[in-house]
Amino acid sequence: MLVRKRKPFPGKIYWECDDLRYGKADWIQISGLDTSQQRTNWHDNLNFDIFKQWRYNQNDSLVQRDTILKAFSFPRKPAAVKGNYRDNEFHIETSAVGSFSIFISPEMVNMDKPVTIFVNGLKRMSRLPEYNKKFIMRNFNSDRDRKAIWVDEFKIPAIR
Repeated sequence: MLVRKRKPFPGKIYWECDDLRYGKADWIQISGLDTSQQRTNWHDNLNFDIFKQWRYNQNDSLVQRDTILKAFSFPRKPAAVKGNYRDNEFHIETSAVGSFSIFISPEMVNMDKPVTIFVNGLKRMSRLPEYNKKFIMRNFNSDRDRKAIWVDEFKIPAIR
């Protein structure tokens, strides 16, 4: 744990979820699913098969058993986003996403210049980021994260 350091503002991101309770990762949050959309070419099924499983027996000893399971359970059709940012520009690709938000930190962008967001190759938004005190406090109080202080949120409405 001491060797590996968290990067709260990664330049590139990929996130997939089938439940909005788990829609946030670092600076992006899937806030709406549109599972009626077809998956895009890059939206792969990241699941894999497990053929051996370790379990405890009656004697509290670990024993290996043969099995056929999927590593992850996706009871619903998932949505995914991937993106990157640089020089106040965010480039986001979506798959089966209804809407999403980008969280802004002064460590990611120049707060004196407009932030421009491209979604699936189209410019969707451009505006100056701001220090929103209510947003900062609400966000901090919800996760108590001292490494990633979010000062603004760019909400990207329904994507079609």
